Amino acid sequence: MTTTACSHEAVTERFADRLALELLFQTFPPQMVDAAVAASGRSEQRVRLLPARTVVYFMLAMGLFPDLGYAEIARRVGDVLVRWDISPARQVPTTAAISRARAKLGAEPLRRLFTALTTQVAGTTEGGDCVPGLQVRGLMNVDFAVLDPRKAGYRLMVLAGTDGLGPLHAQVAGAGDLGRCARELLSQVGPRDLLVLHHDIVDSEVIRAASASGAWLLYGVRDGSPPLTMAPSVPGAVLRDTASGRDVRLRTTLPSSGPLAGADLALLYERYAQSRRLFQDQHNGHKGVPPVIRSRTPEAEEQEIWARLLIHCATYYRRERHAGPPSRTHPLPARQDVTD
Repeated sequence: MTTTACSHEAVTERFADRLALELLFQTFPPQMVDAAVAASGRSEQRVRLLPARTVVYFMLAMGLFPDLGYAEIARRVGDVLVRWDISPARQVPTTAAISRARAKLGAEPLRRLFTALTTQVAGTTEGGDCVPGLQVRGLMNVDFAVLDPRKAGYRLMVLAGTDGLGPLHAQVAGAGDLGRCARELLSQVGPRDLLVLHHDIVDSEVIRAASASGAWLLYGVRDGSPPLTMAPSVPGAVLRDTASGRDVRLRTTLPSSGPLAGADLALLYERYAQSRRLFQDQHNGHKGVPPVIRSRTPEAEEQEIWARLLIHCATYYRRERHAGPPSRTHPLPARQDVTD
């Protein structure tokens, strides 16, 4: 029997998708999912066609396969549940049943699953740049559009690890909620952290929250922008923003007498900027188009964003298990207070 190229591609795709789901179930085993559901108070009292655990896996698969329909995602998840002996074979639920089950689950179990994963791997991965005694942190963001053009979208804000890709804390913010989310997120850093901020997200609200945290700061400001703090410019550290065609000057609260020269800080900022760009590229569509959330209620929209972040985390932490040691180290500078 002759096997056509088309059928070969279909078989390969099915195998790749099945493997991706298997790895997803390994990253988020049933006990971990059940704990997140229970901590959220969303455990069901009786067995249903779509128990909470299954809905969590459905949301994760939805983040993995954003272009597939509800029925196909449910079928694939059901197949894995049967193979893992987590669930007996059941009929594929209807789209309406899935929507009702998602509404009952809410977004909180997925947020708690993110916290459980980042807590589990904390301290087990290292980034590319580090300062002994000082942890390097970076602020990431991805904007999401929604189906209803009359509604504002969302921003996913992530405080990442030393190489800018290892998520540590996250917040999902609506259009009018960015300031509060920035404050909550940056309350997680302190005097033992070096916080790197991209010039695209630096504004008075973010700088105020970052300064209040007590962390050291390294951030970019486009030429012509008003000064936001008294932090001095880094000597000789001028970068080019290709998007706007304007120069970006670095500012830092680190002491000028410290061991980190301007070239070191510029390299650290450039690596962070590249990591932030890669983080956004994993979520954005073709040519940087913001991803569109297909859900239609605020709770479901937030639920979908957390699922997409969990997919990113699963990919990142699996890759980092095979990563080498940090590539650069610097001694810790002495603390000096900077007056705003």
